[in-house]
Amino acid sequence: MAVLTFNGTYTDEVAEAQKQTLSDLLKTHNIVVKGDWEVYVYNPPSMTIPSCKTNEVAIEVDMID
Repeated sequence: MAVLTFNGTYTDEVAEAQKQTLSDLLKTHNIVVKGDWEVYVYNPPSMTIPSCKTNEVAIEVDMID
């Protein structure tokens, strides 16, 4: 699993940008992606200062032997 952590308030647009960042990084290192993207949002929307919110995008990748 490849995961990219990012801070801030979650929006679909932000998640898509982070997915693209992680995808570009994986391509740079010739890592093969498989499976569907997942987004993890950890903090309650109204109880956390936006800059302190933690989110992640994740995708399953093939392991290199």
